[in-house]
Amino acid sequence: MFFSALLIGFLGSLHCVAMCSPITLMLGKSKDRSQFIFQRVIYNLGRVAGYGILGIIAGVFGKLLNIAGIQQWFSIGIGVAIILVIITLGSGKFYNPTFRPLVKVVTFLRMKFSTIYQSEMKFKGLFIGLLNGFLPCGLVYMALLGAITMETIGEALLYMIIFGFGTWPMMLLISFSGGWIY
Repeated sequence: MFFSALLIGFLGSLHCVAMCSPITLMLGKSKDRSQFIFQRVIYNLGRVAGYGILGIIAGVFGKLLNIAGIQQWFSIGIGVAIILVIITLGSGKFYNPTFRPLVKVVTFLRMKFSTIYQSEMKFKGLFIGLLNGFLPCGLVYMALLGAITMETIGEALLYMIIFGFGTWPMMLLISFSGGWIY
């Protein structure tokens, strides 16, 4: 069951590169090599911590569904919905309306990113990574659906942490390439 989290993270990390590399590359260049590496490692730890927090929330939600006796039906419904979305995306007829609460979240996060980027904080990368973990992302949503099906909140947390570490190889590669791109 946890292997699927690692697989989603690893195989989906190309998506992460496309969507998150601008955030990663904005960590900037440092003349001090150890500081350069430090910021990138803590950025990725921050992302995983954000996913872990979301895992706890998913675990609580999954527990509530289980208590209500509908987790199995919820899981089946989500599976059907995923299949329908994939079919719809393949047909080119997918409609993506603007969801106002989501726009508000993204606007709030964008303002926080800006504030942190401009700061001289030692752990800037950690906070940027943490915020990055909360950005709307279909890949993260897929992992969260897996986390909701876990039996305990701790397993949901672990599921999301493993998912996050699955994205590490590609995200670290992009993070470190920032030194060559600048």
